[in-house]
Amino acid sequence: MPTIIIPVYNAFDEAIRCLKSIALHSPGEKVVVVDDASPDGVFEYYCSLHNLSLEHLSFDRNEENLGYGGSCNRGIVLAGDDDVVLLNSDTIVTAGWIEKLKRAAYSRKRVGTVTPFTNNGAICSLPHFGIDNNLPSDLSVDEFAALVEEVADGTYPELPTCVGFCVYICREALKACGMFKAEAFPRGYGEENDVSLRFAQAGYSNLLDPSTFIYHGGSASFQEEKSELMEQGQKIVEHGYPHYADDIARFYVQNPLRPYQSRVHEALLSHWLSTKEGVVLHLLHNGPYVSRIDPLGGTERCVQGLIEDLPQLAHWSLVVSQKYYILSAHMGAFHREFYFPLATTSLADIVSEDLFPLVHVHHTRWFNQGEVAEVLADHSNVVLSVHDFVLGCPRFHLLTPEVKHCDTTTCSSICGYSKSFISRYRESGQHLLSLASKVVCYSDSSRELLSNIFLLPESLEVVSHGISVPRVSEVPVQRSAEDPLRVALFGHIVPHKGGEILAKLFQRSSLPSGVPVEWHLFGPNDSPTRGEHVRAHGSYTHESLASLVRESGAHCALFLSQCPETYSLAVDEAWACGLPVIVSPLGAPKERVQKYGAGWILPTFDENDILSCLETVGSNTEEFEAKAKAVQQVPLLSRQQEALELALHYRSSARTSVMYEALLAIAKDSPLQPTTWKKVVGSVVNVCVKLLDSLRVRRKVEAVIYRVIPERILRRVKNVRRSAMISS
Repeated sequence: MPTIIIPVYNAFDEAIRCLKSIALHSPGEKVVVVDDASPDGVFEYYCSLHNLSLEHLSFDRNEENLGYGGSCNRGIVLAGDDDVVLLNSDTIVTAGWIEKLKRAAYSRKRVGTVTPFTNNGAICSLPHFGIDNNLPSDLSVDEFAALVEEVADGTYPELPTCVGFCVYICREALKACGMFKAEAFPRGYGEENDVSLRFAQAGYSNLLDPSTFIYHGGSASFQEEKSELMEQGQKIVEHGYPHYADDIARFYVQNPLRPYQSRVHEALLSHWLSTKEGVVLHLLHNGPYVSRIDPLGGTERCVQGLIEDLPQLAHWSLVVSQKYYILSAHMGAFHREFYFPLATTSLADIVSEDLFPLVHVHHTRWFNQGEVAEVLADHSNVVLSVHDFVLGCPRFHLLTPEVKHCDTTTCSSICGYSKSFISRYRESGQHLLSLASKVVCYSDSSRELLSNIFLLPESLEVVSHGISVPRVSEVPVQRSAEDPLRVALFGHIVPHKGGEILAKLFQRSSLPSGVPVEWHLFGPNDSPTRGEHVRAHGSYTHESLASLVRESGAHCALFLSQCPETYSLAVDEAWACGLPVIVSPLGAPKERVQKYGAGWILPTFDENDILSCLETVGSNTEEFEAKAKAVQQVPLLSRQQEALELALHYRSSARTSVMYEALLAIAKDSPLQPTTWKKVVGSVVNVCVKLLDSLRVRRKVEAVIYRVIPERILRRVKNVRRSAMISS
């Protein structure tokens, strides 16, 4: 059997976890731990504090730091004539792993390396190819590994390179081609690619073992430096092997491992469905986790909450793109997508009660709303959420092309819709409202506006959304007279959220009275001006928002939505952060500020009215304190509470994977193709590269290019070039 070599540099707890997994599954194997002069201490001593049942465990400590390659070479020498398994210290091995890797290594002649599947290993990653993965939440590492082994077919596909988290290396190849070039890769990343390529040049294969899965935590020793180290290593490899980047890009694009991955995906789907009490299909316009056309918004976040907070159900989602229906199975951290061409698939082919006993309609944008109503007419179990006004108008924000609020009666005169079209469109909306067993909307103002268009069903209920932002302490936000007025803005700054007005306000560093003002942007927005009075804090998570707002010292939040919001999660998030709000004179935000008194309502969108309100906030200390105290009394629902309340209206039953086989058999896994311009540009660049190679001047030209052209531009050109390889 081979010798297992584990280089260790700090991260002792992860290394102990790795050794314990070896003790569980391979207690009799030879293990050499090479401590690369860890500054945190002596790993051998740390191990003595733990009960490790390993029969042949030995330690070697470098007197000085040799780097990953140097430590591996030290272990390879200590292993004598044995084959070796190089194992990262942040891995967890699984049952039968070393026997299976050896079987693969001797499945044919002249094998250099064998790499198993993992969750975090580039081309060897599962369930998603090429990215870092979390395992499905309902499967342990060993259970997932057993599932992977169960669907393996006994074949071993070739790889363009091994992946260094866990690699079996045959001694024959090492003797023929040499060990790692440690001096070229002093800090790791790239040396395993280099040795794989040397093996391949000498006629040795680099194989994948599809029957073995090893968990990989991911660079525990060099977390902060990982990106920089990977980039450095990549440059060194590409310099020595000009074809390497193209080979890897082609491998990613063509993905010859797809049959092996698909078998794992099918097994995951079967397991997932077998553990759920019922099935629900969420129909919406975007997401829910991937931005298809628009940025992810409130509707998508609501669906995410239902998926994550009702884990007893098997959640699917259906969105439509320009060419495909996209059906996704949301299996915890793994989202499996199926693409159905619009040209050959009808909505009725997908949305059937036999497959989806519960359909939750969230948004019909991009769908044919009449077709949705027709398909669901025979479905006995439909829940409908009114997230905006798409049921009554294709301009679902109720804004005219001039970004003016519409009263629902100017469809022909201002928006240009024919009376017959808008009549048919609203008939389909009425049909959806009538066929739903439960309709929920999120404000009285939304219900009132809907009643101007539709005959509302008795099943309609007004409920509150829930949020994930934890509420701050009970101490109200305070502002001293010496402070500038700090105004917070949340989310995307786009036209229908008042982008044009805000752009004017951002030019101001003080109010007309002279009170200094700062604008603090929370969300994926760049600062629209260079002035220090505008601070862009960037994107945030639900967990980080409250601390970001607190650190900014914000006193209030401003919401200038030009349309009648049906709820506004961002208002709740501002309240959760302790901020009183200033809202537009439309929709749910106005209704809720009137109800709770936790802010101010603008009389109009006029800039002078906004400035006047800000003057009040900045100068009337008594009124500000009253509003800040009122914020603490606003009842805020958690996202989990919202999901549980909605689940009371969910009636569903379980389904097995066999029932979906016919439908999924006509789906495509990944139909995405590069655009025409990318193909053309990429092909031109490829021709130029080949010409330079033939003239043997490529390296000289590249050296000049790298000095003249910014790296970010070069990276884009490389990506475009590689995307052109899809059809090659």
